[in-house]
Amino acid sequence: MIQMRAGAASRAGKVAALAGVIVLVCSTGRSSAHDPTTKVTYTREIVRLLDQHCVSCHQPGGRAPMAFTSYAESRPWAHAMKEMVFDRAMPPWPAAPGYGDFANDPTLTPFEAGLLAAWADGGAPNGNEADLPTGSGVRLKPDPTEGAAGTTFQLNCGKTTLDRALRAAAITPHAKSGLVSVSALTPDGAVQPLIVIPAFDVRYPLTYRFRRVIDLPKGTVIDARGPASGCGIDLAVATASRQP
Repeated sequence: MIQMRAGAASRAGKVAALAGVIVLVCSTGRSSAHDPTTKVTYTREIVRLLDQHCVSCHQPGGRAPMAFTSYAESRPWAHAMKEMVFDRAMPPWPAAPGYGDFANDPTLTPFEAGLLAAWADGGAPNGNEADLPTGSGVRLKPDPTEGAAGTTFQLNCGKTTLDRALRAAAITPHAKSGLVSVSALTPDGAVQPLIVIPAFDVRYPLTYRFRRVIDLPKGTVIDARGPASGCGIDLAVATASRQP
């Protein structure tokens, strides 16, 4: 299994460093497609990986500074992609792993990261055009609230006791910077971590959709902690809970 190492630099610094990385890749020829040493190809594996995890931002007019909507656009960045993924700098996902399970987490699995590394280190070959999936190359930016329809409760940071049972579908933290953590303390004494963001970044005001709706009984205490100023959460509720 591939172990990803934690990135020491900020996401902003990593993005800024990409320009230098591409110069190094081109000058050293590490990504030469003339002498590939891997069976992993862009048309069969990598294009699908990019469509799923990257192209929502990395497309013409997207938030990212470069597009990954074709082989010609993607290949020069092969080693930069690998480095950013293994540094956990890209795709951007500020939430700490292990605190909450989210359906819209774009983080690559170790297997997917391994495919990307094999492709980059093996010469970043294109492959057979017949292997390309139909409609690849452009994805609309997903609606961050998709799947979280219903009432939204706005809570300030601190402890809030629910006066009714709720079914939490998504959570949107708000802060200016710093550590943000939210947990639910249910009446039976259980503690459910909802989300932890070690370093909140206002450039990524994300809504985090729970993979499974979380039932919160009446009397649950929502404990939201963060900076003293400007800290709060939006809790999207799917439907009224049947719990008493």
